[in-house]
Amino acid sequence: MFQNEVGSNTRYVLIHRKGILPYIPVTRKQYLDHSIKHLTEIQDSLINDFRRIPVRTLEEQEAEKKRTLEKYEKAYEKDPKRLKSATDYYLSGYQTDQQRRDERVNKQIKQKNEVLKRYLDELEKTTREGLLDNPAIVLLMHSPDTTTPIFVTESENGRMLITESRAYMRKDLPKYVLL
Repeated sequence: MFQNEVGSNTRYVLIHRKGILPYIPVTRKQYLDHSIKHLTEIQDSLINDFRRIPVRTLEEQEAEKKRTLEKYEKAYEKDPKRLKSATDYYLSGYQTDQQRRDERVNKQIKQKNEVLKRYLDELEKTTREGLLDNPAIVLLMHSPDTTTPIFVTESENGRMLITESRAYMRKDLPKYVLL
């Protein structure tokens, strides 16, 4: 019988055949390999999505910029100091659509590199410590948060990752029999 949380009234009962469980723990190596592949796919997808963001032509963007500056001139024509302040503020933060898109792509590439480095460093550490075959106990699956440890203990509210045991499934039963 398994207890869900400390102090919780929720209980689980696992019924199994004698000497064999329906699951096997996922190893740290399996988890890290899967996480690196999965996170790479997600990050590459995000980067490609950002690269596909449509942008206006430079002529369209310059026309909008010109209209905005003319609007400021009209609004502040009697106050040159406010006109200069509004114009300087607008131009100081001005970016073309292409620049904004490139900035988002570069930020996502940086995040991808940080996340993957974290998992690759953990793989190296786990290998060095000889823990590759230990069960993977995690707080969050594929966490991109660099402050959360990848592996924890069950006493730290971690959950052991498991997969089905193919040896548990009885292949000698007729197809109509459900387990």
